[in-house]
Amino acid sequence: MNNETADPNPTGKMVQRLVFRRRLSYNTKSNRRHIVRTPGGRLVYQYLKKPKKIPRCGQCNDKLRGILPARPPGTFSSVQAQEDSETSIRWCSLSQMR
Repeated sequence: MNNETADPNPTGKMVQRLVFRRRLSYNTKSNRRHIVRTPGGRLVYQYLKKPKKIPRCGQCNDKLRGILPARPPGTFSSVQAQEDSETSIRWCSLSQMR
């Protein structure tokens, strides 16, 4: 055998296999993960959350002013219920002209 072949593991150490912690095995937006080393020395997947987004206007697709980004999206309704007095800032400039 020729020793010049490409060795996938040049250090010669055993490589730890990683196992999904959830059932979803496809590489989707909701299944993003990082490899993290635990204090015990094991490598595990750590799942990431989706980034927060600011809600947008349904007519012109502009970001709505005065609303903080939230995740999950269902928390928008609870935030809006707390701030009912500030309904004027929830509209974009095009919606106010009509």
